[in-house]
Amino acid sequence: ALVVLAGSRPAVAAERPLLLGGDVSLLPLCEDAGVTYTVAGKPGEALAILGGSGCNTFRVRLFVAPDPDGAACQDLAWVARLGARIKARHATFLLDLHYSDTWADPGRQETPRAWSGLAPDALAARVESYTAAVVDSLTAAGARPDIVQLGNEITPGLLWPAGRLDGSEAAWVRLAALLRAAGRGARRADADGGTPLLLVHLATGG
Repeated sequence: ALVVLAGSRPAVAAERPLLLGGDVSLLPLCEDAGVTYTVAGKPGEALAILGGSGCNTFRVRLFVAPDPDGAACQDLAWVARLGARIKARHATFLLDLHYSDTWADPGRQETPRAWSGLAPDALAARVESYTAAVVDSLTAAGARPDIVQLGNEITPGLLWPAGRLDGSEAAWVRLAALLRAAGRGARRADADGGTPLLLVHLATGG
């Protein structure tokens, strides 16, 4: 996937070290199922093992109101617990906001059920307030995200039908309004903690 980092200063991305890691959203589910992780036959904690191999960044996805059964189950409490584990290891925590109750990808970008039917301005306001509330809650839980991913694989837009791209200029304007709202919400972080970088995530980057 192609990722673009946008910081408050043009040089902020260049000042950061190379980010190396992966998505660990399902780690607690695997651990609860009895999965163990080893190095040379010796068991260890998964994030520690990955960190010892040079990984410094871990992504965790968040759904608005997910079904607790299945793999798309990450709610705010789940993300707070896993995010705190990541921060305790002094790694970079990348929060992946799906802005959906389920998987968001090039084939589906379903608006959360609780947000359906909102007028464009009201939807943008909800995106902003939701994003701000998420960052605030995670910060209070000791899991302030270092990077906030505004949507997942949004090549065709997000929050369909409002933010769906159809080739028209008007569609791009609607999508930009939603992304700006998301960015404003993400940047309402505690000044002492600094504001997170914003990430735009596109599919089929190659």
